[in-house]
Amino acid sequence: MIFTRFNTNMRHFALLFAAANIVACQTTGTATQQQTLDTITQSEQRIIERLAQLDARGEQNDGNIQSLRDELSALKQQVAKSQVMLADYLSKKENNAPTQAESANQTVVNNNGDFVLGALEHITIEAVNLSFDARIDTGAATSSINAVDIEVFERNGDDWVRFHVLDDSKKATDENWIEAPVVRFVNIRQASSEEPERRAVVKLWTRLGEMRDNSEFTLADRSHMTHPVLLGREFIRDVAVVDVSKEFVQSDPK
Repeated sequence: MIFTRFNTNMRHFALLFAAANIVACQTTGTATQQQTLDTITQSEQRIIERLAQLDARGEQNDGNIQSLRDELSALKQQVAKSQVMLADYLSKKENNAPTQAESANQTVVNNNGDFVLGALEHITIEAVNLSFDARIDTGAATSSINAVDIEVFERNGDDWVRFHVLDDSKKATDENWIEAPVVRFVNIRQASSEEPERRAVVKLWTRLGEMRDNSEFTLADRSHMTHPVLLGREFIRDVAVVDVSKEFVQSDPK
């Protein structure tokens, strides 16, 4: 070590310096000799203390240097991994093959970057974490959902509603009640009835593939329909486009 050699040389210098001063002092009086020896002793002690400080600083620097070497080695490994991933990405791009990251991502977009939906998709209602078949209907303005056991009640002076969302594979239970504030009521006139039907509209958090949205749904009895959920233009406006020739583009049909 540099510091070790430096310390050894300094100690030799201190001893030579002390010996020279002792020889010089032998020609003077006893009192003067003692004073000189005390001065030399103090000087040597300061030198020894300084050497000890330098030793300690050298050991600390050794530790810092080793830490920096370890960090540099780790950074080199990360750079090597990044270079391998970049080479793999460029290679697959040249062959028009999806990269690993692209294969894991289920989102499908068109050339304009629009979210693409098929005529049928699977949608999850987050309130009960249940998924249902949904028909995408650009001819309908609003979305609707198959709600049964509908109960309107008041909470803190506001209208609320509780209901079940069902399909052929799911049964109503105490665990899958949904409660939500009523956004508004709408009157729907059916061809089979002269009197309009008053229906509640609620907002529900949903997931469709990678898309998560808080959307409005009209609560309706759709038990006679093939699909329990209908997604209208309001749901897809400025968000997605529909490819009616495909189904389950963004979701698993199961």
